Amino acid sequence: MIVSILALFILYYLAKHISNKIISIKTDNEHENENNFWMFTYDFKVKKKESIFDRDSEEVIANRRTKNNLIVLLYLTHAALFIYVNYFVVKLLLLIL
Repeated sequence: MIVSILALFILYYLAKHISNKIISIKTDNEHENENNFWMFTYDFKVKKKESIFDRDSEEVIANRRTKNNLIVLLYLTHAALFIYVNYFVVKLLLLIL
């Protein structure tokens, strides 16, 4: 039971830190805000390019890749939080019964 409580604290603060890091990364998209920070960068509709040779800078592409990787990590952290909350509830119910 102590392991699940410790894991819940660690995962909670890890998810909070990842969320703050995702919010701080800017990818030059006007549709991104603090309410939809959990969405992948390719979930937003992009404007049409004038030419096929117009590419985003390497820095913007690297920021998008970093943000997408952090979002995957955030989803995995939330899944682990869900599992450990269920584990904690089961242990608590076994203790009560």
